[in-house]
Amino acid sequence: MFENFEVMKWKKSIQDHEDWNKTMGAKLEWMTCTGYILTKHGHKNTTDIERTDTSVEFWNERWEASNIGFHKAEVNPMLEKHADKLLKGRSAIKIFMPLCGKSVDIKWLYDRGHTVIGVEVVEMAVKEFFEKQQVEFTTEYVKAANATLYKSLDDRIQIYLGDLFDINTSVVGTFDAIWDRGSLVAVRRQDNQKYATLMTSLMTPYCRYLLASIIYDPTKHPGPPHFITEEEIKNLFDASWNIEHIETCDALTDRQQAWGLDAFEERVQLLTPKLGAGCL
Repeated sequence: MFENFEVMKWKKSIQDHEDWNKTMGAKLEWMTCTGYILTKHGHKNTTDIERTDTSVEFWNERWEASNIGFHKAEVNPMLEKHADKLLKGRSAIKIFMPLCGKSVDIKWLYDRGHTVIGVEVVEMAVKEFFEKQQVEFTTEYVKAANATLYKSLDDRIQIYLGDLFDINTSVVGTFDAIWDRGSLVAVRRQDNQKYATLMTSLMTPYCRYLLASIIYDPTKHPGPPHFITEEEIKNLFDASWNIEHIETCDALTDRQQAWGLDAFEERVQLLTPKLGAGCL
């Protein structure tokens, strides 16, 4: 697809400058995810040399370049549509959002009276959340998590800047709900079981876990975000969680088509603890 890629010729062929920016941004995102880097004379595939697609450096570079097509400027429609599944009529509950970025979902849940605790590895994302949502905050270092905690003055929004896998119940306690959109699909595939074990350790007996994952042809795009099958989700969570399919919908946009995909679906499942599982 990029055998004779020449940036200036391609740009000249696109008359509308906004279309150029949109298309180029998607192409660059695809090349970053697949290990391609542009050079003066074309491209270089670094896949066999060094893959940094889930490293801290990778995500920091994505944010610094504003290459964050995964961020939604509005509340996630799946959360809005299925919030009742997550909340189940409960008020003032404690909700966990792993790898939360600067998601507006945090403020949306907060405005409904809940406490939201997130974890994020990119400092820019955390700072931008508080700035754009106009939430005053304080910071403190949390040695037990080797993280900096950003929190609202009323403590109902807390975001730990650090490694997700350094989080544990001694730091954050347990949760009544987990909203996972873009987290499981972002971690390295070899860490999936470790991730599932962590989520299980953080649940209360009545925890409700709304999990969004994606479906596409992994031979056409290596991720992230990573494709994950229903069978894989079952293998990860079935021992401790009941798994209910909620919805699968078409989520294909120009962004995914630029990756070479012709199909891209989002799947939402509700996980609830089995009796005797987790933190009972």
